[in-house]
Amino acid sequence: MPALCLLLAMQAPAARGQPAEVGRAPGGAAASRGADFDLRRDFAARGDGKSDDTKALQGFLDACVASGGRCFAPAGTYTHTGLTLDTTRRTAGIVIQGAGAGATVWKLRPGSTGHALTIVGSGGYGNQSRPRIADLTIDGSGTGLDGIHFADLKHDATALGGYYQGADLRDVTVKFAGRDGVYVGLSVNAGQSFNLWVAHPRRNGLTINGAGDWRFLNSQFYGAQRAGLPITGIADNGSGAARVTTYRPHGLASGTLVDAWGMNGVAGARGTWKVAVVDANHLDLLGSRFTPDWIDSGWIVPILDIAGAARSPEGAVRITTALPHGQQTGDQVFVRDMLGLPANGHWIVTVVDERTLDLQNAKHIRPYTGGGTLRPATFGVAITSPAANFFSDCTIYSSMIGLSVTSNSGNIVKFSGGEINGNWMGGFSIASLGYYAPNAITNVELGANSNIKAGAYSDILLMNTGATAIVGNQFVLQGMPAKFLVEAVEPTDGIVWSANAYTTHERAPPFAAAPLGGVKLRQ
Repeated sequence: MPALCLLLAMQAPAARGQPAEVGRAPGGAAASRGADFDLRRDFAARGDGKSDDTKALQGFLDACVASGGRCFAPAGTYTHTGLTLDTTRRTAGIVIQGAGAGATVWKLRPGSTGHALTIVGSGGYGNQSRPRIADLTIDGSGTGLDGIHFADLKHDATALGGYYQGADLRDVTVKFAGRDGVYVGLSVNAGQSFNLWVAHPRRNGLTINGAGDWRFLNSQFYGAQRAGLPITGIADNGSGAARVTTYRPHGLASGTLVDAWGMNGVAGARGTWKVAVVDANHLDLLGSRFTPDWIDSGWIVPILDIAGAARSPEGAVRITTALPHGQQTGDQVFVRDMLGLPANGHWIVTVVDERTLDLQNAKHIRPYTGGGTLRPATFGVAITSPAANFFSDCTIYSSMIGLSVTSNSGNIVKFSGGEINGNWMGGFSIASLGYYAPNAITNVELGANSNIKAGAYSDILLMNTGATAIVGNQFVLQGMPAKFLVEAVEPTDGIVWSANAYTTHERAPPFAAAPLGGVKLRQ
């Protein structure tokens, strides 16, 4: 990969326009005097980065809910084992204010097994608190589960109207989550975020499984880490090729194709390779050339052929892979070119056996006969919500796919302004299943979104969508461009294409192909 592409994919958020972990400071001592509760003053929290402040933090949150007032968390690093903000008994607003993202840090203690912060809201129409959380950092320490987890509404969904409203997040940083940076569960509706920065989650930056209608303004999603098999070591195999050590057993067979990325080195192991299995945790990349400056990190992403598809007992799609898949229940995968269009897209899997997976919530239809490919994947933003979601002046970069949308009943996505850059397999992937939902992508800069295998992926991939407006965007081509800028799979309804442009880096070849593939234009 060219040096400029590598720089784009790895540069720090401060270099991309928004300083890392900078929030609006609420005024220190003055903010404390005006607050109903102060985390240090009223709950004796230490905030020294060493003491266990779980009891103090949880008492602070419970008091905020009970009073419905404004609560202040002074600067400091408060470590804990998991927190819950339960607003099911509140109908008034709650404000939880820190001293600034990067100044007030709530940090999950190593070895914790739950979410860093779980938010449970009240159900029903008009009966919700919609708490505001501002000017602080949620640090997952690379352990546990989600950074901020908006819990699924289960026990009172029918009695209280079927959904609850999410929070307002303002100048909040979520980093190093053990799973998703922010997860929005089923029946969670109508939240919004201003200046949210999500960095280095082990799965997705943002996952929306809820009812939708979320708004994200001036937010960044950076460096979703967990894609396929994490690499913990690279060495010379004795014949000059790269020998890779995987974090967990790879489950692959010799001859399997893999995409390798995230590894540095002059020659670079990035690209597509056949593997030779050494043992359960070691693979040789056939044809690669080891250089001693390679960094012992990165990911191996198997390219698994789908040999068959059938109906699971629950009615979902059960797929059989030609080789052992090496996945775990809860992993997310990207399915493409599967015969029977609606299974194309991203799904969470349930493992049946070493060669069989169920795609959770994927409705089986008779045309499924197999075919296609499957890759483990992470996303800057992943949406399965059957509603409308809006992004304005946001940035998504350095993930497997920038923004992936798959919905059984259609999803309306509007992405206006901002950047989708440096994602390894593509910028947008939008698949609306069963309903031709309209979408809009306007005034966005897209670039360097296909770095694994030149010509394999497009910046925008549309499957079964409604009329999609792609207007005023700038496609910045760096390195080898994809085959098409925009690719559509039937029965995509059509594209409104207007005022789009592209440029190439000085070392990139000219883009000779047509910009649109398989696309029906709408006037």
